[in-house]
Amino acid sequence: MEVLPSCLLVFLLLLTPGEGNYQVIGSHEPIVAVQGDDVILPCHVEPRISVARYTVEWSRPDLKPDPNDRLSRVEYVHLYRDSREVPDMKISSYVKRTALFAEGLTHGNISLKIMNGCSQEFGINRQVQTSPETSHLGS
Repeated sequence: MEVLPSCLLVFLLLLTPGEGNYQVIGSHEPIVAVQGDDVILPCHVEPRISVARYTVEWSRPDLKPDPNDRLSRVEYVHLYRDSREVPDMKISSYVKRTALFAEGLTHGNISLKIMNGCSQEFGINRQVQTSPETSHLGS
């Protein structure tokens, strides 16, 4: 059994001009996972607003673009943009293995499900773009 350190689920502050303050809330407790099982990384927005039209990015902090290569790009564990998943920007080992809960997005649920999890995946962070047009949030 793997135990995910609680520090992986960091609180993020969402700031949207004209809309007030929001927080992205993850689990305060470690997440216990057995290698090969499905894992849910719980996460939601407070207050519970619809994020169905926002961008939700789940990424790994150990994977960053090459600062010497201006054309390099960040690849994501999961990327949701323009009301849909963007698989061509995902890390290849996560393709067809991650999902958000589509029905939960309208209630601020941005939990990530990873199918067939492995211990190398337990350093994942998330970001939410707080409006469809502007304003980016980071961890």
